[in-house]
Amino acid sequence: MVIESSTAGPSPQFWFASGRTLTSDASLIVTVDRTVFSLCLVAVGFSSSVHITILLCVSSDSSGINTRESLPVPAASRGTADIVGFGASGVVIVRNNFNPQKTDAHPDFGYIPGWRVEKHVRLLADTTGRGHLDIVGFGDSAVWVALNRGDNTFGASKAVTTEFTYDLGWRIDKHLRFMADIRGTGRCDIVGFGDAGVFVSVNNGDGSFSPAKLAIATFGYEAGGWRLEKHPRFLADVNGNGQLDIVGFGEDTVWIASNNGDGTFQPARAAVQSLCYNSGGWRVEKHPRFVADLTARGMGNLT
Repeated sequence: MVIESSTAGPSPQFWFASGRTLTSDASLIVTVDRTVFSLCLVAVGFSSSVHITILLCVSSDSSGINTRESLPVPAASRGTADIVGFGASGVVIVRNNFNPQKTDAHPDFGYIPGWRVEKHVRLLADTTGRGHLDIVGFGDSAVWVALNRGDNTFGASKAVTTEFTYDLGWRIDKHLRFMADIRGTGRCDIVGFGDAGVFVSVNNGDGSFSPAKLAIATFGYEAGGWRLEKHPRFLADVNGNGQLDIVGFGEDTVWIASNNGDGTFQPARAAVQSLCYNSGGWRVEKHPRFVADLTARGMGNLT
Protein backbone atom coordinates (compact mmCIF):
# COMPACT_ATOMS: atom_id res chain seq x y z
CA MET A 1 0.00 0.00 0.00
CA VAL A 2 1.26 3.49 -0.86
CA ILE A 3 0.01 6.33 1.32
CA GLU A 4 0.58 9.93 0.23
CA SER A 5 0.25 12.60 2.95
CA SER A 6 -0.04 11.90 6.65
CA THR A 7 -2.87 14.26 7.54
CA ALA A 8 -4.61 12.96 10.67
CA GLY A 9 -8.32 12.26 10.78
CA PRO A 10 -11.00 9.60 11.13
CA SER A 11 -10.28 6.07 10.01
CA PRO A 12 -12.98 4.58 7.77
CA GLN A 13 -13.20 0.80 7.68
CA PHE A 14 -13.51 -0.98 4.33
CA TRP A 15 -15.06 -4.40 3.92
CA PHE A 16 -15.51 -6.91 1.14
CA ALA A 17 -19.10 -8.09 1.31
CA SER A 18 -19.97 -10.92 -1.04
CA GLY A 19 -22.88 -10.43 -3.41
CA ARG A 20 -24.45 -7.61 -5.36
CA THR A 21 -26.93 -7.42 -2.51
CA LEU A 22 -24.42 -8.20 0.25
CA THR A 23 -25.40 -11.82 0.65
CA SER A 24 -22.48 -13.77 2.08
CA ASP A 25 -19.38 -13.61 4.27
CA ALA A 26 -17.51 -10.37 4.91
CA SER A 27 -13.94 -9.67 5.94
CA LEU A 28 -12.01 -6.51 6.78
CA ILE A 29 -9.66 -5.58 3.96
CA VAL A 30 -8.18 -2.12 4.55
CA THR A 31 -8.29 0.89 6.88
CA VAL A 32 -6.95 4.32 5.88
CA ASP A 33 -6.31 7.54 7.79
CA ARG A 34 -8.80 10.02 6.35
CA THR A 35 -12.41 10.29 5.45
CA VAL A 36 -12.94 8.80 2.01
CA PHE A 37 -15.67 10.47 0.01
CA SER A 38 -14.34 10.92 -3.53
CA LEU A 39 -14.08 7.17 -3.93
CA CYS A 40 -13.23 5.83 -7.37
CA LEU A 41 -11.86 2.70 -9.03
CA VAL A 42 -9.05 2.73 -11.58
CA ALA A 43 -7.54 0.02 -13.77
CA VAL A 44 -10.59 -2.11 -13.22
CA GLY A 45 -10.61 -5.68 -14.49
CA PHE A 46 -13.52 -7.84 -13.48
CA SER A 47 -12.83 -11.50 -14.12
CA SER A 48 -12.07 -14.57 -12.09
CA SER A 49 -8.32 -14.28 -12.55
CA VAL A 50 -7.39 -10.59 -12.33
CA HIS A 51 -7.03 -7.92 -9.67
CA ILE A 52 -8.61 -4.53 -9.44
CA THR A 53 -6.72 -1.47 -8.35
CA ILE A 54 -8.64 0.83 -6.06
CA LEU A 55 -7.88 4.52 -5.74
CA LEU A 56 -9.21 6.00 -2.52
CA CYS A 57 -9.09 9.78 -2.36
CA VAL A 58 -10.67 12.55 -0.31
CA SER A 59 -12.82 15.37 -1.64
CA SER A 60 -11.25 18.09 -3.76
CA ASP A 61 -11.25 20.73 -1.04
CA SER A 62 -8.99 18.65 1.21
CA SER A 63 -5.22 18.29 1.07
CA GLY A 64 -6.08 14.66 1.60
CA ILE A 65 -4.60 11.28 1.31
CA ASN A 66 -4.33 8.97 -1.69
CA THR A 67 -4.14 5.25 -1.13
CA ARG A 68 -3.67 2.65 -3.85
CA GLU A 69 -4.41 -0.96 -3.06
CA SER A 70 -4.52 -4.00 -5.36
CA LEU A 71 -7.23 -6.44 -4.35
CA PRO A 72 -8.28 -9.83 -5.75
CA VAL A 73 -11.98 -10.03 -6.64
CA PRO A 74 -14.09 -12.78 -8.21
CA ALA A 75 -16.16 -12.35 -11.39
CA ALA A 76 -18.70 -9.52 -11.51
CA SER A 77 -21.87 -11.51 -11.10
CA ARG A 78 -24.33 -12.36 -8.37
CA GLY A 79 -22.42 -13.79 -5.43
CA THR A 80 -19.35 -11.59 -5.94
CA ALA A 81 -17.90 -8.94 -3.66
CA ASP A 82 -18.93 -5.31 -3.29
CA ILE A 83 -17.00 -2.74 -1.24
CA VAL A 84 -18.63 -1.32 1.88
CA GLY A 85 -17.02 1.64 3.63
CA PHE A 86 -17.79 3.15 7.04
CA GLY A 87 -16.79 6.73 6.29
CA ALA A 88 -17.26 10.18 7.80
CA SER A 89 -20.95 10.77 7.19
CA GLY A 90 -22.18 7.20 7.05
CA VAL A 91 -21.93 3.99 5.06
CA VAL A 92 -21.05 3.97 1.35
CA ILE A 93 -21.03 1.11 -1.15
CA VAL A 94 -19.16 0.58 -4.40
CA ARG A 95 -20.88 -2.20 -6.34
CA ASN A 96 -18.88 -4.76 -8.25
CA ASN A 97 -20.08 -4.19 -11.81
CA PHE A 98 -18.77 -2.77 -15.08
CA ASN A 99 -19.51 0.82 -14.06
CA PRO A 100 -18.56 1.03 -10.37
CA GLN A 101 -20.00 4.06 -8.59
CA LYS A 102 -20.13 5.18 -4.99
CA THR A 103 -23.56 4.90 -3.38
CA ASP A 104 -24.53 6.55 -0.11
CA ALA A 105 -26.15 3.58 1.60
CA HIS A 106 -26.86 4.85 5.12
CA PRO A 107 -26.44 8.15 7.01
CA ASP A 108 -25.49 6.52 10.32
CA PHE A 109 -22.51 4.50 11.61
CA GLY A 110 -19.98 7.09 10.35
CA TYR A 111 -17.45 9.38 12.00
CA ILE A 112 -19.60 12.53 11.96
CA PRO A 113 -22.57 10.76 13.65
CA GLY A 114 -20.16 9.91 16.48
CA TRP A 115 -18.85 6.43 15.69
CA ARG A 116 -15.20 5.77 16.54
CA VAL A 117 -12.89 2.88 15.61
CA GLU A 118 -11.37 2.92 19.10
CA LYS A 119 -14.79 2.58 20.78
CA HIS A 120 -17.36 1.01 18.47
CA VAL A 121 -17.37 -2.33 16.66
CA ARG A 122 -19.23 -2.31 13.32
CA LEU A 123 -20.01 -5.53 11.48
CA LEU A 124 -21.96 -6.90 8.55
CA ALA A 125 -24.14 -9.89 9.43
CA ASP A 126 -27.36 -11.59 8.41
CA THR A 127 -29.72 -10.96 11.34
CA THR A 128 -32.93 -11.98 9.57
CA GLY A 129 -32.07 -15.24 7.78
CA ARG A 130 -32.90 -13.76 4.37
CA GLY A 131 -29.35 -14.14 3.09
CA HIS A 132 -28.64 -10.39 3.11
CA LEU A 133 -25.95 -8.81 5.27
CA ASP A 134 -27.27 -6.12 7.61
CA ILE A 135 -25.25 -3.43 9.39
CA VAL A 136 -24.67 -4.06 13.09
CA GLY A 137 -23.03 -1.38 15.23
CA PHE A 138 -22.05 -1.65 18.89
CA GLY A 139 -22.51 1.94 20.05
CA ASP A 140 -22.17 3.81 23.33
CA SER A 141 -25.46 2.74 24.88
CA ALA A 142 -27.05 0.29 22.42
CA VAL A 143 -26.41 -2.21 19.65
CA TRP A 144 -27.95 -0.83 16.45
CA VAL A 145 -29.09 -2.80 13.40
CA ALA A 146 -29.93 -1.42 9.94
CA LEU A 147 -31.63 -4.04 7.79
CA ASN A 148 -30.41 -4.65 4.25
CA ARG A 149 -33.16 -3.86 1.72
CA GLY A 150 -31.49 -5.99 -0.94
CA ASP A 151 -30.72 -3.06 -3.27
CA ASN A 152 -27.50 -1.85 -1.59
CA THR A 153 -29.42 0.46 0.74
CA PHE A 154 -30.38 -0.09 4.34
CA GLY A 155 -33.37 0.71 6.50
CA ALA A 156 -33.39 2.99 9.52
CA SER A 157 -31.18 2.01 12.45
CA LYS A 158 -32.96 0.23 15.29
CA ALA A 159 -31.67 -0.42 18.81
CA VAL A 160 -31.85 -4.16 19.51
CA THR A 161 -30.12 -4.40 22.90
CA THR A 162 -28.33 -2.19 25.40
CA GLU A 163 -25.78 -4.88 26.25
CA PHE A 164 -22.25 -5.37 24.84
CA THR A 165 -21.82 -1.56 24.72
CA TYR A 166 -19.23 1.02 25.71
CA ASP A 167 -21.37 2.43 28.53
CA LEU A 168 -21.55 -1.05 30.09
CA GLY A 169 -17.77 -1.43 30.10
CA TRP A 170 -17.08 -3.22 26.83
CA ARG A 171 -13.77 -2.08 25.37
CA ILE A 172 -12.06 -2.61 22.00
CA ASP A 173 -8.72 -3.39 23.65
CA LYS A 174 -10.16 -5.96 26.08
CA HIS A 175 -13.25 -7.63 24.63
CA LEU A 176 -14.15 -9.42 21.40
CA ARG A 177 -17.62 -9.15 19.86
CA PHE A 178 -18.92 -11.28 16.99
CA MET A 179 -22.11 -11.79 15.05
CA ALA A 180 -22.40 -15.53 14.42
CA ASP A 181 -25.11 -18.12 13.86
CA ILE A 182 -24.29 -20.45 16.75
CA ARG A 183 -27.65 -22.32 16.78
CA GLY A 184 -28.06 -23.14 13.09
CA THR A 185 -31.11 -20.91 12.60
CA GLY A 186 -29.67 -18.96 9.68
CA ARG A 187 -29.77 -15.80 11.84
CA CYS A 188 -26.72 -14.36 13.57
CA ASP A 189 -26.62 -14.16 17.36
CA ILE A 190 -24.39 -11.81 19.36
CA VAL A 191 -21.33 -13.44 20.94
CA GLY A 192 -19.11 -11.39 23.25
CA PHE A 193 -15.88 -12.36 24.98
CA GLY A 194 -16.22 -10.22 28.11
CA ASP A 195 -14.64 -10.01 31.55
CA ALA A 196 -16.40 -13.01 33.13
CA GLY A 197 -16.38 -15.26 30.06
CA VAL A 198 -18.31 -15.64 26.82
CA PHE A 199 -21.76 -14.08 26.68
CA VAL A 200 -24.45 -14.88 24.11
CA SER A 201 -27.53 -12.87 23.16
CA VAL A 202 -29.81 -15.07 21.10
CA ASN A 203 -31.51 -13.71 17.99
CA ASN A 204 -35.27 -13.97 18.55
CA GLY A 205 -36.06 -13.85 14.83
CA ASP A 206 -38.33 -10.81 15.15
CA GLY A 207 -35.69 -8.09 15.08
CA SER A 208 -34.92 -8.36 18.78
CA PHE A 209 -32.30 -10.19 20.86
CA SER A 210 -32.70 -11.97 24.18
CA PRO A 211 -30.88 -10.74 27.31
CA ALA A 212 -27.25 -11.80 27.28
CA LYS A 213 -26.41 -14.98 29.20
CA LEU A 214 -23.06 -16.32 30.30
CA ALA A 215 -22.44 -19.22 27.91
CA ILE A 216 -19.12 -20.36 29.38
CA ALA A 217 -17.08 -18.93 32.26
CA THR A 218 -13.70 -18.86 30.56
CA PHE A 219 -11.99 -17.27 27.51
CA GLY A 220 -12.64 -13.89 29.25
CA TYR A 221 -10.47 -11.00 30.42
CA GLU A 222 -10.88 -11.93 34.10
CA ALA A 223 -12.14 -15.48 33.61
CA GLY A 224 -8.91 -17.14 32.51
CA GLY A 225 -6.82 -14.01 31.98
CA TRP A 226 -7.27 -13.96 28.21
CA ARG A 227 -5.73 -10.97 26.44
CA LEU A 228 -6.19 -9.65 22.91
CA GLU A 229 -2.48 -9.00 22.58
CA LYS A 230 -1.59 -12.59 23.51
CA HIS A 231 -4.48 -15.00 22.92
CA PRO A 232 -6.38 -15.31 19.60
CA ARG A 233 -9.93 -16.65 19.94
CA PHE A 234 -12.17 -17.90 17.14
CA LEU A 235 -15.61 -19.33 16.45
CA ALA A 236 -15.21 -22.33 14.13
CA ASP A 237 -16.72 -25.74 13.46
CA VAL A 238 -14.06 -28.20 14.60
CA ASN A 239 -16.09 -31.42 14.62
CA GLY A 240 -18.07 -31.17 11.38
CA ASN A 241 -21.54 -30.95 12.95
CA GLY A 242 -22.27 -27.55 11.40
CA GLN A 243 -22.11 -25.67 14.72
CA LEU A 244 -19.52 -23.06 15.65
CA ASP A 245 -17.30 -24.01 18.56
CA ILE A 246 -14.94 -21.76 20.55
CA VAL A 247 -11.22 -22.14 19.87
CA GLY A 248 -8.75 -20.25 22.04
CA PHE A 249 -4.96 -20.08 21.77
CA GLY A 250 -3.92 -19.71 25.41
CA GLU A 251 -0.63 -19.39 27.25
CA ASP A 252 0.43 -23.01 26.81
CA THR A 253 -2.53 -24.81 25.24
CA VAL A 254 -5.12 -24.49 22.51
CA TRP A 255 -8.53 -24.89 24.17
CA ILE A 256 -11.80 -25.92 22.53
CA ALA A 257 -15.33 -25.56 23.90
CA SER A 258 -17.86 -27.52 21.85
CA ASN A 259 -21.17 -25.90 20.93
CA ASN A 260 -24.28 -27.41 22.53
CA GLY A 261 -26.47 -25.94 19.81
CA ASP A 262 -28.64 -23.94 22.23
CA GLY A 263 -26.50 -20.88 22.86
CA THR A 264 -24.28 -22.59 25.44
CA PHE A 265 -20.96 -24.44 25.26
CA GLN A 266 -19.43 -27.49 26.91
CA PRO A 267 -16.50 -27.04 29.30
CA ALA A 268 -13.27 -26.16 27.53
CA ARG A 269 -10.90 -29.04 26.84
CA ALA A 270 -7.22 -29.00 25.92
CA ALA A 271 -6.63 -29.74 22.24
CA VAL A 272 -2.91 -29.32 21.67
CA GLN A 273 0.08 -27.85 23.51
CA SER A 274 1.55 -25.89 20.65
CA LEU A 275 0.98 -22.70 18.62
CA CYS A 276 0.71 -20.74 21.89
CA TYR A 277 2.41 -17.89 23.73
CA ASN A 278 4.63 -20.09 25.91
CA SER A 279 4.51 -23.36 23.96
CA GLY A 280 6.33 -22.32 20.84
CA GLY A 281 6.76 -18.60 21.45
CA TRP A 282 3.88 -17.57 19.18
CA ARG A 283 3.09 -13.86 19.20
CA VAL A 284 -0.01 -12.02 17.98
CA GLU A 285 2.07 -9.26 16.39
CA LYS A 286 4.29 -11.76 14.54
CA HIS A 287 2.46 -15.04 13.97
CA PRO A 288 -1.06 -15.21 12.45
CA ARG A 289 -3.10 -18.27 13.39
CA PHE A 290 -6.33 -19.55 11.86
CA VAL A 291 -8.91 -22.28 12.25
CA ALA A 292 -9.78 -23.39 8.70
CA ASP A 293 -11.07 -26.47 6.88
CA LEU A 294 -8.04 -27.37 4.76
CA THR A 295 -9.15 -30.90 3.93
CA ALA A 296 -12.77 -30.25 2.82
CA ARG A 297 -14.10 -32.54 5.53
CA GLY A 298 -16.24 -29.82 7.12
CA MET A 299 -13.95 -29.51 10.15
CA GLY A 300 -11.56 -26.69 10.99
CA ASN A 301 -7.84 -27.36 11.32
CA LEU A 302 -5.38 -25.24 13.31
CA THR A 303 -2.99 -23.35 11.04
